[in-house]
Amino acid sequence: MAALIEAKMGDLLIQLGESITGRARVPVQVSVFGECALSPDVKIAMYRIAQESLNNVAKHSGASKAEVWLECKPGHVSLRITDNGKGFSVSDVSAQSLGTGIMRERAAGIGAKLVINSKPGQGTEISLEWNEPGEGKHG
Repeated sequence: MAALIEAKMGDLLIQLGESITGRARVPVQVSVFGECALSPDVKIAMYRIAQESLNNVAKHSGASKAEVWLECKPGHVSLRITDNGKGFSVSDVSAQSLGTGIMRERAAGIGAKLVINSKPGQGTEISLEWNEPGEGKHG
């Protein structure tokens, strides 16, 4: 856990992409824009969501490629994971399957918005938007 906390978010995603590429033979392109200064809980939640998303790509999607896109701006982070796999009907997936339930819980735990877009035959996009809580909201 300490290694996750100490590493830069972009570096973690690059390592994760390389791991999936090596293990599942699905090329993962990682693009990082800006530096993320994140609290440990936010960083870990984002990493785990990316990890779950890429594991789904490796196990279920049949994709020939995936992309991870991270953009960090002061007070705002966007994370997007896409693949060109077989996709699925979001409305047909139970809250617990494909780890979507745990991804939603992790996103809610840090106050982030998680959106899962997928259609059969059209791949999948997982997007996460996180805004730093406003001043005076220390919890």
